[in-house]
Amino acid sequence: VYKRQSVHRFKRRSLRIRTSKEGIMTMNQKFPSIEKLFTEHGFTGVNNATWQDFVAKEGLKMVVLADNPDKRKTTLDIAVIAPELKKLLGEALVEAAWADFTDSRRIASFWGVRSFPAVLLFIDSDCIGIIAGLQTYEDYCRKFYDCLTEIKPVARSIVIGKADAEEDACAEH
Repeated sequence: VYKRQSVHRFKRRSLRIRTSKEGIMTMNQKFPSIEKLFTEHGFTGVNNATWQDFVAKEGLKMVVLADNPDKRKTTLDIAVIAPELKKLLGEALVEAAWADFTDSRRIASFWGVRSFPAVLLFIDSDCIGIIAGLQTYEDYCRKFYDCLTEIKPVARSIVIGKADAEEDACAEH
């Protein structure tokens, strides 16, 4: 009975995950709030293959790094807040992106992000702000203001750990 249930559970989960043409994993049937980011709010998807193209674009860009909602429920919270953050930046924002769950850890490790979810702001190819951990809307507003008024590139910090580690690579605060 146990084997039958686990195989059934695996099949059901694999049917819920769909890979789009760009290779971005979406979980639209299971997490509609995340799918709405792409279909209703104009977010694009980034992964390891498209990351350099995203960073190379000129102008103000925002990317959200998050973990799989099955592991970290705050992902669903940031999926609701992210469209409001995009509106906050207005027409100055060239692109708003949501990173693929599997690649978010690698990107986070590269930039020294230690807590998910995280919002990274870029001007041209310079990262000007990293807001790690779930914040209130007011905190995001204040931190965006700080990032945009005191523009200086963020120095990358080294994170020692496995980028693919399941639970401990990014702590939830």
